[in-house]
Amino acid sequence: PDPNVAGMPKSLLLLLLPLLAACAIPELAISYYENVPCHLLQQLLDAYDKAHVTVWCGNYSMWHQNVVDAFKDGKGGPDLAVYDSQWLGEFVDQKYLLDVTDLVKNYTTRYFQMDYFGVWPAGSDSYYGFGITGNNYMLVLREDIFNKYNFSWRFSDWNDLLEAARFFKSNTSENFDYGFVATWCGNFDACYDEMACTLMQMFLSFGGDLWDAKSYKIKGVLDSTRNEQAMKLGLSLLETCQPKGCADMHFDKVIHALCYGESPLGMLWVFFGPAFLNETVCPMKNKLHFISVPKGEQGIGVLGGQGLGIMRQSPNLQAAKELFSWLLLPETQYRWSELGGLTTMSSIMQDYEFILRQPFNIVYVANFAFTKDLWRLPEYFQLMRTHMETLHKGMTGELTPMAALQEAATKEQYEVDKNHPCGPSECKHDGFPEWAAILIPFLVVGVLFVVVLVAVVVGALIAVAVMRKRFIQKGINMHRTVIFGRRAHN
Repeated sequence: PDPNVAGMPKSLLLLLLPLLAACAIPELAISYYENVPCHLLQQLLDAYDKAHVTVWCGNYSMWHQNVVDAFKDGKGGPDLAVYDSQWLGEFVDQKYLLDVTDLVKNYTTRYFQMDYFGVWPAGSDSYYGFGITGNNYMLVLREDIFNKYNFSWRFSDWNDLLEAARFFKSNTSENFDYGFVATWCGNFDACYDEMACTLMQMFLSFGGDLWDAKSYKIKGVLDSTRNEQAMKLGLSLLETCQPKGCADMHFDKVIHALCYGESPLGMLWVFFGPAFLNETVCPMKNKLHFISVPKGEQGIGVLGGQGLGIMRQSPNLQAAKELFSWLLLPETQYRWSELGGLTTMSSIMQDYEFILRQPFNIVYVANFAFTKDLWRLPEYFQLMRTHMETLHKGMTGELTPMAALQEAATKEQYEVDKNHPCGPSECKHDGFPEWAAILIPFLVVGVLFVVVLVAVVVGALIAVAVMRKRFIQKGINMHRTVIFGRRAHN
C-alpha cells in the first residue's frame, strides 16, 4: 500500500473519493470509417488534454449501421459520431443526436455548408452538428503524359475528357490498362453511394439533378433527357475502363490505378488526396496533377464530407460537449488544416497559406462552396439502395439509361410520397385555416363522444320504457285475475 494513503482515516478517504473521481480524465470515443481523414482526426485529438479520445476507424460498409446498432443497444456506443450529411434527418428523427444549437450559435456563419451538415429540419434554426471535413470531386491526371502528347488537360466539358480517355486507352505505346478510372461500383452493401455520386456529378454538369428539393418531385427530374445524356457519357467513359472489371471499381482501386501508372486520368474525392502524397505507396506522386471536374452551366458539383455531432446517450455528455466546442475553435481548425484535414471554416479555407498547403487544396477551395447534397431525408438509405441497384442496371447493360432512370424515378417517388404525402410541408386540410386543422382531431373525438352519449341515453330511455310497459302490463294482469276470481266465487 501507498504509505501516504495507508495512514489516512477511512472517513477521509471516503470524502476524497468523489473528488478523485471528478479529477479522472474521461474516456471518449468518436465513430468514423477507415480512411485518411480518420487517422488525421486521431492525430489532432491526441493533443486534446481534457479527455482520452479514440477515433474508431471502422469498416466503410458498416459505418452507418455501427452507430445505429450501438444506439439501439444503449451501451458501448460512441460519444460523438462522424456522419454523412444525408443521415442527419434520420439521426435527428430517431433522437440519436443532441441539439447543439447553443454550442454553435456563434459559428453558424463561419463554416461553409453549415445548413447541410448541421440543420434539421431543413430551413429551421435547430443545429445538430457542423462539417468536420468538407469534400468535393477532383480530377487526377498524369501531367507528364498529357504534356508528352501535347494533350490539353483544360477540359471545357465532359466530352473533352472522354476524348482524352479514349486517346490514352487506345495508345499502344503507353499500354495503359484504363483510359479513365472512377468509382463505378453499384453494389449498395459493398460500396454504399459510390456510383451514385459519380453519376450525380455528371448529372449536375449536364444540367440535371436527382430531385427538386422544394417540391420533393423526382419523376420528371431524375428521368430527364439531360440525365440520360450524362449517363450515356458515363457509359462511354466506363468503356475506356474495360475489360478490367471497372464496373465494380472502389476507392482503393482508383487510387492504385493512378499511383501505379495503370491509368493517366481519374476522378476521386479530394479528401483522398493525401494518399497521392507519399511516394512510397504512390510511385507516380511527382507526376500527378489535380484539377477541377467539368461543372457545366450550373457550375455546381456534389457535396462531400461529413458532419460531427454528439450522441444523446453518451455517458460522458459534458465531456463530449467540451470536446465538440474545442473542435469548433479557429485554432483547432487551423491545426486540423495543418495536419491535412479539409476544414470547412471559411476564414481558413480562404487563407492563401491553406490553399498552398496541399496541391489539391486549390481544387477544394474553388469548388466546395458550390456543391449541393443528395436527398436529405430520413429514408435516405432506402432511396440510395433503390438508386444504386436500379442505375447499376443501366451501367451494366441490363437496362437502357432512360429505362433505368425511369424505373428509379418511379420507385424513389413512391418511397418519398409514402413518407411525405404533402411534400416538404406538413399536411394541412384544404379549406381550413391551420388552427382549424389542428382542432379537427379533437372535434372528431368530441362528436364521437356525443354520439356515444346520446346512444347510451336513448338506450336507457328505451329500457325504462320497456320496463314501465312490462310493469303496467303485470299490474293489469294481476287486476284481471282478482276480478275473474271474484266472479268465479259468486
